[in-house]
Amino acid sequence: MRWKFKQYKRHLPSSSRQSPNPLYSRTSWQSYVIEHFSIFGFGLILIILLFLYFFLYSPTFNINRVKIEGTDRITAQIIDEKIIRWQLDQRRLLVFKQRNAFLFSTKWLRKNINAHYGFETLEIKKTLPHSLTVTIKEKIPEFIWSTGAMRYILAADGTAASKLDDTAVLVDIPTILDEQNSPIQPGDSVITPEKVVFIKTALLQLVDLDAITIASYSFPHRLSTQFTVHTENGYVIYFNTNKNFETQLTKLKTFLSTLELGKEPKEYIDLRIGDRVYSK
Repeated sequence: MRWKFKQYKRHLPSSSRQSPNPLYSRTSWQSYVIEHFSIFGFGLILIILLFLYFFLYSPTFNINRVKIEGTDRITAQIIDEKIIRWQLDQRRLLVFKQRNAFLFSTKWLRKNINAHYGFETLEIKKTLPHSLTVTIKEKIPEFIWSTGAMRYILAADGTAASKLDDTAVLVDIPTILDEQNSPIQPGDSVITPEKVVFIKTALLQLVDLDAITIASYSFPHRLSTQFTVHTENGYVIYFNTNKNFETQLTKLKTFLSTLELGKEPKEYIDLRIGDRVYSK
């Protein structure tokens, strides 16, 4: 006879089971971390806001002292009032104005100044807490380049150094007219340095000729090799800037010496072609 025995698991009453420590329960641990992290996070956010206010919004670092060196008073005043003061009121990061020294963009200022002037060097320096210094080295003016209704200072390298306003008067600086009235901007290369040397040589030597009185100078267009001298007698003289000026001047002197009194050309003297002089 086979006996069958059933095994039963012992079930303890619920009251006798071991309960976890409530101090270390999952719910209590999360609450502890959240509570203390919230306090820490709130404090960190407050510190960041105070930091941003002090360095970016408070007047402590506002630019209120602007110094411009190396240029004349009128140019410095225009740069200060029309460019720098305007930029100080422009915003960065959509909220803060560039009046703040940390947010003021020197690259932006350099770009704006170069759009109106072609200085040889331009140095911009911010000095905390509230100073801005602009140091300029201007190009030496050789000529005034006139095109359309605009006038520009032309430097020795043939670039337009800066734009002249309507009231500017520069004594003893000759004006070269662009007959095509091509638009240019400060910093643009207008004519080559070789043309500048040619013009300077021509202006120095032509004034010594008693037979002609010069009224003005011009180019048909910026790329032309024809340099035109307009005389008060009504005719013009054509030079070629790619050829030796001394040779052309010798031809001119010889031609003028052979003219009879009252037999001056009505329209032009052309010195550009070969060894001959053409006139009309």
